[in-house]
Amino acid sequence: MARAPPLDCPPWDTGAPSFPSVGEPAAAEAAATTTTAAAAAAAAAAAAATAAAAAKRRGGEQQQQQQQQQQAQQQQQQQHQLLLLLQNHTHHQQHHRQQQQHQHHCQQQQQQHHPQHQQQQKQQQQQQQHQHQQQQQQQQEEGERSSSSSSSSSSSSKSSNSSKSNSSKSSNNSKNSNSSSNRSSSSSSKKDSALTNDELALMLPTENPGKYIQKKKETKKETKKETKKETKKETHKGTQ
Repeated sequence: MARAPPLDCPPWDTGAPSFPSVGEPAAAEAAATTTTAAAAAAAAAAAAATAAAAAKRRGGEQQQQQQQQQQAQQQQQQQHQLLLLLQNHTHHQQHHRQQQQHQHHCQQQQQQHHPQHQQQQKQQQQQQQHQHQQQQQQQQEEGERSSSSSSSSSSSSKSSNSSKSNSSKSSNNSKNSNSSSNRSSSSSSKKDSALTNDELALMLPTENPGKYIQKKKETKKETKKETKKETKKETHKGTQ
C-alpha cells in the first residue's frame, strides 16, 4: 500500500528533547565537507609556504653558490697574478745574474788582455821615440850642413867683396884722378870764361842781354849737378 505523506503539523510539545528532522544530516555533511575543504586549503597553504621557504632556501643557496664561485674566481686570479709576479721576479733576477756574469767575464778578459795591450803601447812609444831621435839627428845633420854651406858661401862672398872693394878702390882712385883733372880743366875754363858783364854785353846781342847771362849760369849749374850724380853712381857701383 502506498504510504501516505506526512502531515504538516507542529510537533507535540511534550517537553522531551527534539530529534533531528530529516534535513539535518545533509547540513552536517555539508559542514563537514567545508571543514575538510578548509583543512585542505590550510594544508595547501602550508605546502605553498614550505615550497616558498624551500625556494627561498634554494635562491639563497644559489646566491651563496654564485658568491662562492666569484670568490673562487677571484682567488684564482690573485693566484695567477702572484704567479706572474714571481715569474717576472725570477726572470729579472736571472737576467741580472746573467748580466753580472757577462760583465765579470768581460772584466776577466780585459784583465788578461790588458798586459798585452800595455806591451803594445810600450812598443809603440819606443818606436815613436826612436823615430823622434832619428828626426832630431837628421835635423842636426841638416843644420850642420846648412851652417857649413853658409860659412863657405860667406867666405866666398867675403873674398868676392874684398876683390870688389879692391877694384872699387882702384876705380875710385882713377875716378878721383879723373875728377881732379876735370876740376883743373874746369878751373882753367872758368878762368878763361871769367869775363866782365860789360865785355859780355858787348859780345851779346842788344836785345835782352840778361836772359843770355841767366841761361849760361843755369847751364853751368846743370852740368855741375850731372857730374856729381855720375860720380855718386860710379862710387856706389864700386862699393857694391
